[in-house]
Amino acid sequence: MVRILLVEDFAPDAELNKYQIEQLIPNSEFQVVETEKDFVEALENFKPHVIVSDYLMPQFSGLKALQLTLAKSDLIPFILCTGSMNEDVAVECMKQGALDYIIKEHKKRLGSSVKNALEHRKNLMIKKESEAKEIERKLDQQILLETSSSLLFGDNIRDVFQMVFEASCKLLPTCYIVLSKVDNEKKKGILVDWYGFDKYAGWITQLIKMKPFHFKTPLAKETIEEMIYNKGKLVKIEQGLYKFMAKTLPSSICTLIERTLEIKNIYHIGFTEGHSYTGGLTLLSRGPIATSKAEIIEIMVKQASQAMEKINALTESRQSQEKLRTVLEDSPLGLAEINERGYLLASNKAFKNLLGWSSSEEPASLHIFSAMKLSSYEEQRIKNNESIKVEKRLYFEELEQSFGAGLQASGFIDTELTIKAIEIIKDKKQQEYILQIQDITERKKIESAKNDFINTITHEMSTPLTAIQQAQLLLKKYTEQNLNPDLQQVLDTAIRNTDRLASLILNTLDYQKISSLSSPLNKKNININELIKQITDDLNYYSTNQKLSIQVKLEENLPQVIADREKIAQVLNNLISNAVKFTPMGEIVLLTQWVSDKKAVMVTCKDTGIGISKEHIEKITQPFYQVRDQDGIKAVGTGLGLSICNKILEGHQSGLIIESEPGKGSTFSFLLFKD
Repeated sequence: MVRILLVEDFAPDAELNKYQIEQLIPNSEFQVVETEKDFVEALENFKPHVIVSDYLMPQFSGLKALQLTLAKSDLIPFILCTGSMNEDVAVECMKQGALDYIIKEHKKRLGSSVKNALEHRKNLMIKKESEAKEIERKLDQQILLETSSSLLFGDNIRDVFQMVFEASCKLLPTCYIVLSKVDNEKKKGILVDWYGFDKYAGWITQLIKMKPFHFKTPLAKETIEEMIYNKGKLVKIEQGLYKFMAKTLPSSICTLIERTLEIKNIYHIGFTEGHSYTGGLTLLSRGPIATSKAEIIEIMVKQASQAMEKINALTESRQSQEKLRTVLEDSPLGLAEINERGYLLASNKAFKNLLGWSSSEEPASLHIFSAMKLSSYEEQRIKNNESIKVEKRLYFEELEQSFGAGLQASGFIDTELTIKAIEIIKDKKQQEYILQIQDITERKKIESAKNDFINTITHEMSTPLTAIQQAQLLLKKYTEQNLNPDLQQVLDTAIRNTDRLASLILNTLDYQKISSLSSPLNKKNININELIKQITDDLNYYSTNQKLSIQVKLEENLPQVIADREKIAQVLNNLISNAVKFTPMGEIVLLTQWVSDKKAVMVTCKDTGIGISKEHIEKITQPFYQVRDQDGIKAVGTGLGLSICNKILEGHQSGLIIESEPGKGSTFSFLLFKD
């Protein structure tokens, strides 16, 4: 049944509204109100799916009703209905949040408007549900990430149990959760902690005639093999609490607990050390546990079991730090520990083997950031506690100079470096860094072959495309006066699409050149203010948009920077054209500012356009990525502009810094260094 709230003080109009709506939506339930008090009460109790309101009434106004509705929920579509309404009032209503407005002379449109409103509400609910699920998924992943990180450095088995228990409570806040461990001497399960039972604690104590934390469950071989030891899988206990408690409590008590707590499902997953069961998590829920959450719990328990094994291995050694390195030593990934100044402290076998280092000892005074060819920009990001992942081509001849000789390899190796800051002393600002290195030489060869193929195709396309463009222009020149309007439109469309294809080919070639380093940078001292002035002076083709202004605010007496003038001009043109594309009205401002602590000039392109949502900001510098149909503005172009900008700036030891918020414009900035 569709619930429709009518805000109307004239009964005949209310009846007419009902009639028009029932023509298209026969299964409708109506409630009519005319005062603010009745309206607020109806919002709370009637819970309407759609609201249709008169615009102006003696005791109450439609805009007031709209404001009250939006304060309650943004999921209730609001339609204003009035005797007369000029265009300004209609625009104001839509700005305030109304979905539609109906003039009473056009009441026949009301039914279809309500039907559209219901569809809008349905889509909005689906969107919100999807957004909520995405937020929940990200929060779940954050819980997993934080727990995994904590487990990696856990040094106490008791803490490991507690970490997984607390993470499970965050992951499943509506579940009852029990943490138990094994008394190995008596072969019994012991309650360690629980979640969600606090208000039932006294009742459960009276029911089982002892404090719950004194209760112990026998762990027979059958119990462990059939139910508890399950190789890190969350299993459902089909026989319920009575079976799970190994029949130590009467069936009637187990049933009473299940009914009182509304428990419909019981799950268990065991912690293991080697092949021994050491404890577990029991989840008692009112409904089934989502597969995604079950998978996260399984991952955490598996990691916890591995962490417990590592902790037990570490306790056999003299010093925990040496033992942790022992665990890392056998990792197939190249790993290195780096101090806060960027010097190598320790590395594993895989790291040495990857770089061809034959000695078991670490190189003396090796500045790993320099050896790995990190830029000052990348170093700064690491020191700002950012985790970075970059690709670097390392030449063994240069590495040998850094290592001080001893490398058993020649040529080069393409690598992927992942570097993350770690806090080595809690609550103190003392950091080290973990570097992970992978050999991606074979992958780069495949990418190179792909790039060669793309280059060949685009080059082969460019020659006939140029001929097509010339032919189209000649055809337009000599037939423009003789073609009828329809054929002229066809020709203009062909020229426009041919130009777009040519732009795509040129951008693809440009991106491929930059990506493959076949287009070297010609860096010289340049005056960035002069370059910006020259570019903005050439922007006459934007002047047709009288609602958009382009301004420059340049800090005076800036020092020259080291940069490729042509490539930085390309970056600026791309940023400006992007800003123009997504700024229908307002202003675009180009700014420069000296950043003394970095010895660099900050260049900024700021607009008042439609803005970019957070999920797109992380992706817009990826090749061919476009934000489509945002605020009614269709994406055009190749999606390569910002990728090209980022590649050019990487060659300048810099990168795009993007700040944006939907509806409030975007700011793109980058640094150019003095030396």
